[in-house]
Amino acid sequence: MVEALKKYRIDIFNLLQGEHEFDFEFTDNFFTHYGSSIIKKGSGNIKVTITKSETLLELGFNITGSIELVCDRSLDLFNFPISIHKNLIMKFGDEDDADYTGKDITNIPWKTESINVGQLIYEFVGLEVPIKKLHPRYMDQDNDNSEDELIYASSQTPVERDKSVQKIDPRWEKLQQILSDKNNTKNKI
Repeated sequence: MVEALKKYRIDIFNLLQGEHEFDFEFTDNFFTHYGSSIIKKGSGNIKVTITKSETLLELGFNITGSIELVCDRSLDLFNFPISIHKNLIMKFGDEDDADYTGKDITNIPWKTESINVGQLIYEFVGLEVPIKKLHPRYMDQDNDNSEDELIYASSQTPVERDKSVQKIDPRWEKLQQILSDKNNTKNKI
């Protein structure tokens, strides 16, 4: 199992400073190594560009291909095309140094000899899976009129809600009146 993921390992220790390109492929076997997942099958190509400097690695991922998904409506299998472009920065530092850890920045120890980009590729592909997985034949039928649909309604009618909102403490009404009078006199000057 681990042997199959070794092909996604990149030796960064011996890389010279500058830009380097690596090409990988993923097939159905790739997804079986990461346990249960929405994605069981897929295939595609990956181009990883690494720019190495003294203190960091800049990784650029270009992933193209397709993954097999199950339609939420009909439970039919269908191929979903993917085209992913992601960037990640790996900063060299001490293991305890978490100052630069963030959304697109990861710390790696100075002595790191190689990195395995398999997990990153798996996560990038997994993030491309849409929440609503529809077979292409249903895409035209899916009129997403969620703005027109009533999702929640309270027991009050709109008129009752307006009346309850408009009931204001009389003291606040007086303060509002004073403020509006004050603003009106400023506007006249």
